[in-house]
Amino acid sequence: MIISSLISNQNDIFEVRFAHHLSDSDVSLLANLYLPIIGSDAFSLYFALKGIGEDKALSPILPIDSLLMRLNISTSRLEEAIHKLEGINLLETYVRDNDSDRKEIAFYLKSPLLPIDFFHDDLLSGLLLKALGEREVNRLRLFYKNEDLPRDMKKMSKDFIEVYVGDIDNFDPKNCKILNSKKRSVRKLDITFDKTTFMNKVKELLPNIKDSFVSDERFDEIARLSTLFGVDEVSSAEIIVNDIDLDSGEVDLAKFSKDLKWQVGHIPSSVRKKNRTYFNYFSNNPLGEKVKLMEETPPSQFLRILQNDRPPVQADLNLIDDLSKNLHLAPSVINVLIDYCLTKNNNVLSRSYVEKIAASLVRENIKNAVETMNYLYDYDKKSRKKKNVENKQIDMDKNEDTTSTIETENTKQTETSLTDEEKRQRILDIIRGKK
Repeated sequence: MIISSLISNQNDIFEVRFAHHLSDSDVSLLANLYLPIIGSDAFSLYFALKGIGEDKALSPILPIDSLLMRLNISTSRLEEAIHKLEGINLLETYVRDNDSDRKEIAFYLKSPLLPIDFFHDDLLSGLLLKALGEREVNRLRLFYKNEDLPRDMKKMSKDFIEVYVGDIDNFDPKNCKILNSKKRSVRKLDITFDKTTFMNKVKELLPNIKDSFVSDERFDEIARLSTLFGVDEVSSAEIIVNDIDLDSGEVDLAKFSKDLKWQVGHIPSSVRKKNRTYFNYFSNNPLGEKVKLMEETPPSQFLRILQNDRPPVQADLNLIDDLSKNLHLAPSVINVLIDYCLTKNNNVLSRSYVEKIAASLVRENIKNAVETMNYLYDYDKKSRKKKNVENKQIDMDKNEDTTSTIETENTKQTETSLTDEEKRQRILDIIRGKK
């Protein structure tokens, strides 16, 4: 449904800009995953804009009429196609109204999500399911599923913090940012949770259990919760066997989540994660080590460190779970967010305050600890600047009130010093219109 008219007449002009470089694989993603949702008009518009933006022989600014002729559709259908691309985050539209009778429109073309992010988005995967049905969607899931490596191979790759930790130890926030790059948005959880180890332990405890008791989607949720609360594969298996209905083989994920939170609050961290040592967060360690702690520590354990090894309360654990489940924030991002909010809010973890800033991190596509620290540094600087302006205004208002109060007091003192006859004469002068 069109909310407002974008195109006022066919004399409007437009240009195309790109948010990301569009690769050949994007074409396949658009055709298989997006086309069933947006329809043929929006699909054609996307590639028409892509072709116009990439064709250096064309003028960078064209009349909207040329786009209508290229697509052979009406103005109303073009507007509907534009809004469908906007709604699914493939296009952003900017407009400048001139004094003349035509608008200047800028189309900002964006690339599609990677398959893993598409299928983890409940809204997008839900729309695709509605358009194609469960059987075809499952086929597409398998088609785009990452190829598994042999189980006997162990990952040996170094991560960013391990390789470049020295480069950010001397970071000075007054002079520069840690990183100043915006990469393509992939807000996936940094999970390392081995399915084989988990399943072997479950089968050891429940020999008759079938592999089908946990689907890929359910395992992803088990891995997310376990990683979030710092529980390893074996411990998670020992917990989840109590949350499986042996008759139906179904897992009660809500109960599993509740049991994990109970364990965080009642069982020492040394039992949950063996052979893990943490340095003193409050010491004068280089920034790189603190970032590494935020990147590697589950949020529940990180909060426990900040609380001098006291277990987090249930409300704080629920907040951490919601930030991960509903906003898809990575554990490292949650750690930085918790640290920032406690610092700024007198060690009170206010849900409303945390969620307000968390929503901003989502809109900015923040996905790791370093990017979060960059964003919150800028956010804090802008907040202080705004507060200084407000304080100056308050001081000015106070000065005006003080001046007014002094004048009033002077008047009262003057009136008090007058004799009764002088007061009577002043009243008469006022009545007669004299000063």
